[in-house]
Amino acid sequence: LRAAAGNFGVNQERAAWNLLRGPLAQQFSFSRDFSSGFAPNRDYRNLSLAGITRLDARTYRTQIIFAHNDRPFGAERFYGNFPSWERTRTWFASVRQTLGEKTEASVAFRRHTDLFVLYRDRPEVYTNRHAVESWVLSLRRKESLSTNSRLHYGAEGFRDSIASNNLGSHDRAWGAGYAAFDARALRRFSLSVGVRQEVYRNLRGQVTPTVAGGVWLSEHLKLRASLGRAFRLPSYTDLYYHDPANLGSPDLRPEQAWSYDGGLDWRAGSWRGELSLFQRRDRDVIDYVRRSP
Repeated sequence: LRAAAGNFGVNQERAAWNLLRGPLAQQFSFSRDFSSGFAPNRDYRNLSLAGITRLDARTYRTQIIFAHNDRPFGAERFYGNFPSWERTRTWFASVRQTLGEKTEASVAFRRHTDLFVLYRDRPEVYTNRHAVESWVLSLRRKESLSTNSRLHYGAEGFRDSIASNNLGSHDRAWGAGYAAFDARALRRFSLSVGVRQEVYRNLRGQVTPTVAGGVWLSEHLKLRASLGRAFRLPSYTDLYYHDPANLGSPDLRPEQAWSYDGGLDWRAGSWRGELSLFQRRDRDVIDYVRRSP
């Protein structure tokens, strides 16, 4: 255990315990710190607990993770000109299981709660409570097509929901499938091609392709380039949140972007050099703006 004190009052404790017995490995960790803050209403308390269990057998590997965080803190003028206070808590658990050498399945669950008080000394003015739950299921597989080529593919399922006295109750679910091919040739050429298809219950599906390649022009100089597409769903906060200073919009579309980059890599002995050009073109970017000065 370790305790420390500063000019505005800090206390910290840490502990960890590990066990290794045959194919079983177990780890637990704990941390806690709190402070009176560097200014009024900037105090905080952090508590973290985590455990990891691993079982390595000849034909399979199992990993189980659980974790918990509790973080109350004073947020003076953090979200605006308000003496706010907030407490977030998160619970997380996941299981990952290999099925032979090529296939892996996993499931994860996360619950996050948030208690937000706009005026710490007057909680009756505005207080928001919400809880978000998320599930992720995945099945992945990799194949060695040859000595210098690999194929990765899989499927994933997602579901999240929110219950909030401010944002209301909402949920959404979607699934995805993907495939990626990597190849090397003549110790000089490299190519990666991938595509991901996401299907939503209430939205239009999204396809995100990526392509990347490189070639060694000489022993010291490599030319590379890539392009890819990305998108981001608007969060529940973006869509539905409202308070005296902010207002969400339920009509937001997902953010979309294409990115391009290219460059040269140089190496000679212990020396390295890199030159890159990058461009990202965004559409439907989500941001908060003032309606008046």
